[in-house]
Amino acid sequence: MKSRSEINHLIASELGAIENSEILKQAANLMTEPMKKSLEWEYGDNEIFDSWFIADLGERDVWVTYCEGGHGALGYPWGLVFKDSTQFGMDCGWYASLSELFAEWFG
Repeated sequence: MKSRSEINHLIASELGAIENSEILKQAANLMTEPMKKSLEWEYGDNEIFDSWFIADLGERDVWVTYCEGGHGALGYPWGLVFKDSTQFGMDCGWYASLSELFAEWFG
């Protein structure tokens, strides 16, 4: 699992890739100090994976999370997860980049 420092560096890099200045501004306002949380892979043998919750989207208790292994066959590492959930949720809530996630969320 990446360290908090590595996650912060990754987040900064991902935010730097957001070209739309309005989306970047909105995204930056939602970021929080990364918090470790374990998620259960409910589509397999209920394996446990570590993740980092990085942004509170302020709506319906949805957070942005990063999981190194990603979700499913595509392995998208950036996901939308309910704060109190212990599971990954559906694959349609996972993205290849933070830029894609925020573009869809704010789009």
